[in-house]
Parts: sequence; structure tokens; C-alpha cells
Amino acid sequence: MTDHSDQNACADLVRAHDRDRWLTASVAPTGRRPALLALYAFNVEVSRIPEIAREPMAGLIRHQWWRESLELAMEGERVRNHPVVRAMGGLLNSGDLRVEDVTDFLDARAIDLEGGQPEDVEAFETFCRGTGGALCGMAARILGCGDAQTLAVAETIGTAHGMIGRLLNVPFWAARGRTILPRGEADAPRPIAARAKALLAGARERRGEVSRVALPALLIGRIAELRLRRLEACGFDPASPKAQPQPYARPLAVVKGAVTGRY
Repeated sequence: MTDHSDQNACADLVRAHDRDRWLTASVAPTGRRPALLALYAFNVEVSRIPEIAREPMAGLIRHQWWRESLELAMEGERVRNHPVVRAMGGLLNSGDLRVEDVTDFLDARAIDLEGGQPEDVEAFETFCRGTGGALCGMAARILGCGDAQTLAVAETIGTAHGMIGRLLNVPFWAARGRTILPRGEADAPRPIAARAKALLAGARERRGEVSRVALPALLIGRIAELRLRRLEACGFDPASPKAQPQPYARPLAVVKGAVTGRY
């Protein structure tokens, strides 16, 4: 990425809509920060399609637009006039991102366009693994990590963060007439939170296997833990005003993790 206007557009989008990842990107090496923010901006654009599109077909059309736009950007012909498309095209062409990873990520995100309800906690986790988990893995690759151990831990941490984040989005979707909690779970937030907590614990047990280079991507785990503690404190009620961390808590958690090297 060399276009500063595209870099600024990506940074502004992430700052406005994904504060968690904007904070973690802020402690990444300066040379890698624009690439991370481009990836995170792409995630913002795609993840918000179900929120913005009023009809499922409109969402599918918008989703397909992103697929085709990235293909055109890779071919170097008729690159669409969109800062995130141009930025992502640069990452794909440079090898910072693998085409198959982005394709799999888009496939996972497309499930959300169907508007269905997961069958169980496992299905809930599978969706979050294909979205948040895959995103964290791609971020680790951008930072220069390709070893299987680090990528596995990144995927696990991203999955846990995604599960907690989606759980906290339950009231948002309920207000729009959609249920995203698993079927047949009388108290679904508790097992979801318990599973996310177990994933974080497992990822931390493997700290010795993980490259420190990936730390800016992995620090999302500290924010997930912070959100998890708040959920526990309010009885796992995602609609509680106390479910959200205090404004200063997330920056402090990220800075502490960056200094100590502990995600």
C-alpha cells in the first residue's frame, strides 16, 4: 500500500467501526500497520453487509460485488474506485494475503446473509472460527508469521473474541427481529462464554510455541478477556449496560499486553 489517501480511509473506517482491532493495530510495527488496517477495514465492510442491506438479495449482491472487485484488483484491470478494494488488491498481489484465505473468509461471512439461527453452540463457534478466527490468522500472516503453531493460536484467539463479540451483538439483532443465539439453549450466553474462556485459556497455554512477531494480532485476546469478565459480572446478560468495558479499559489492556508480551 503506497496511496496515503487509501491508508487514511482504511484507518478511519476501522477506528469508527472496529475499535478493538484499531487499538491492537496501533501497537504493530509502523511498516505493517497500513496492511493490518486494510485487512480490518475489509472485515468492517463485509461484516456490516447484513446490517446495511434491507433484503437478503441486496446483501448477496453486495457480497458478490466484493468477490468480483477483489478478483479485478488481482488481475490489475479495471480496479474499482474504492480505497479498501485497492488496498486489499495490493495485499493479495504482494503475497501478504493468500487468495484462498480471503475466499474462505468470504464464504464464512456469506452464511450471515442467510439470516438463520445456529443449531447449537458448536455451530455458533464454527461461524466465529471462520470469521474472527480466520481474520486473526490472516493478521498474523501480514505480520510475517507462517508457522503452524502461531497461526493455530491466532485462529483460536480470534474465534474466542468473535464469540464474545457476537454474543454482545445479540440485543442489536434482536431489535431487528433476528435471533443469533443457538436453538434449544435456554441460557445460551453461559455456554458460549464458557467455551470462549476455554479457548483463550488453551491459547495461552501454548504461549511458548508462538512467535512474538504475531503479538499485535494476538492482543485481541486481552480485549476478549476483558469483555468476558464484564459479561460474567452482569450475569451473562448481553443487554446489560454493565456488559461493556469502561472506555479506558481496552487501551490499557492492549498497552499492558504489548509491554509484557502476554496476550
